[in-house]
Amino acid sequence: MMSFGRYNDPVLVNELVAYQGERLPSGLIRYSAPSGQHDDCVMALAMVWSAVAGQCRMAQQGLFDYYRELYEERAQRTERDV
Repeated sequence: MMSFGRYNDPVLVNELVAYQGERLPSGLIRYSAPSGQHDDCVMALAMVWSAVAGQCRMAQQGLFDYYRELYEERAQRTERDV
């Protein structure tokens, strides 16, 4: 797992996990949160990532993978505790 510090914001983690793409009839893909959910933190992260990406070349998928893995680890711990 790639390390980006220990900034574990549950709102951001949940938004990243829920974020999805939908193929439109035109063939383009629309990315957004599912109906009734928010993607504000995902969009803020994307804007920051875009600004930083020009200065340093971290693996783009790495940050999203980090938060997805963090979410999955929490879910497994929760299942064990139940």
